[in-house]
Amino acid sequence: AGNFDGLPIGAIVSWQLGQRGGRVKKIRRFYYRLLDANRALGLRRLLWVAPQWLLRQEYLMLVKDLRLPLPGIPANGSLRWTPLTEPQIDQVLAINPALSEAEIRRRWEDGQECLLGWMGESLVHYRWDATVSPYLPYLGKTLRYLQGDIHATDIFTHPAFRGRGIYTASSIMALYRARDFGLSRSISIA
Repeated sequence: AGNFDGLPIGAIVSWQLGQRGGRVKKIRRFYYRLLDANRALGLRRLLWVAPQWLLRQEYLMLVKDLRLPLPGIPANGSLRWTPLTEPQIDQVLAINPALSEAEIRRRWEDGQECLLGWMGESLVHYRWDATVSPYLPYLGKTLRYLQGDIHATDIFTHPAFRGRGIYTASSIMALYRARDFGLSRSISIA
């Protein structure tokens, strides 16, 4: 507790946030996720969905048997895929400020793989996949999977490039890669 007489409200808020240490980063990440949800859903739908989700957090598990026929990969000649490497971390952080370098390193330590989607020289998409039981921060849990499962832990398309089929191409490409690696099931959470 401090004396706030005569301080502008911005200084008070900054002081209070500074007193909470790591909470500043969590608040900033939440703010960026909220902005991203607003871009994806629109304000009217966000105001309808968000309170419902806060009251009753439910997730839908999607499971795809990789032994069954897979859909064709959409043609997108300008899109290329590369694995995430150390020098590209700053580019990934630039397209999604809600992600942190510490989170990227934690995912690597957990054995997750990140694929980057590029259009020309621009990074437009990334996806994290795990064949190990991943810790999911939005659930606050580590999910236990069976041998042969792959899980999409995080998928993000830069807002300026949404609506171009990049997410779909990424998801189908990941199914083919998983099957080529001998995996039998793909699991994602919506």
